[in-house]
Amino acid sequence: MKLSALFSHRFEFYFLSMVALYVGVCWFIADHFGYASYFKPLIQLFTGAQISLTFFLGYLLYRLIRAIILLAVNRPRKPALFLWHDLRQGPLNPTIYLRALPVFIGFLFFFSAFTSMKPLIGKIQPFPWDIYFLQLDNYLHFGIDPWRIFQPIIGYPWITKLISLVYISWIAVFFLVLYWQLFRVKDELLRARFFYSFVLCWAINGTFVALYFSSAGPCFLEEFNGNTYFQPLMDYLYGVNESLKIYALNTQEIVWGNFIADNNDLTGGISAFPSIHVATAFLFVLLGYRINRICFTAFALFFTCILVGSIHLGWHYAVDGYFSIFTTAVIWWASGRLANKSYQIRATH
Repeated sequence: MKLSALFSHRFEFYFLSMVALYVGVCWFIADHFGYASYFKPLIQLFTGAQISLTFFLGYLLYRLIRAIILLAVNRPRKPALFLWHDLRQGPLNPTIYLRALPVFIGFLFFFSAFTSMKPLIGKIQPFPWDIYFLQLDNYLHFGIDPWRIFQPIIGYPWITKLISLVYISWIAVFFLVLYWQLFRVKDELLRARFFYSFVLCWAINGTFVALYFSSAGPCFLEEFNGNTYFQPLMDYLYGVNESLKIYALNTQEIVWGNFIADNNDLTGGISAFPSIHVATAFLFVLLGYRINRICFTAFALFFTCILVGSIHLGWHYAVDGYFSIFTTAVIWWASGRLANKSYQIRATH
């Protein structure tokens, strides 16, 4: 009996194989450089349970509101039977959970490996690429720093505050989309393509490319090599922060504090190139394009704010985002071919 036969489609087998390969390679890298003790393949188990419980409670609230609206609109003769039928199509449908379980388990290991590797980037490669990316930014933008190009347009306290709010909302949007796709029954092919792309984007961009092209980013440039090139940008942000709280600055201070304290968690990891924020937001755009116009438009606006915010808030060089967009597009294309193979559908051109 083939191992792939244990699953309803090849997708689950391919996905878990992909995760297992990533975890194994990460462990090998950590062990090779003498950081095996930092590698904890289930470090995110408790966090995953907490987040899942939070979304479960939110989903219960959604189902309650949905039930009230459905009863008010449809006015069924047998409300209990009507709601029971609706629940059988949704939360009481066991197929949803059986399909979600392999992916959920895979992500517990995947995010644990990613979290274990993130703080090791600066230890294995102590950020030698910042000046090169700074110079490349200047070269690509005709001798002008990208943040200075945006400054006359968005360099106002209330706009900076708004961008900061959108940027910090990335984590909430990220988990919403992840759980949405995890339990989404409709369009299994698109769901498989999304999860393949997600894992590959984070593994390739967030670990392997980030490790080789290790850079700290504009906001940490001075801390690591004493270069004050981005001091005007940081002065502007701290000036706005005196009247309007800019959450990015507080997050940067937390990340820096955890890094120097050698905390082995995600907030102790520093890595600018390429941008996982931008890569993930662009992946949402590609997903939304395949769903409907409303999703595409909403994700496109969100992506634009994340791309601009990554530069304006001092997190990234512009090339961090540009590279992420390119690699995500390539990965999305390749994942489409793999998804077709997973469901034994002939690829179309």
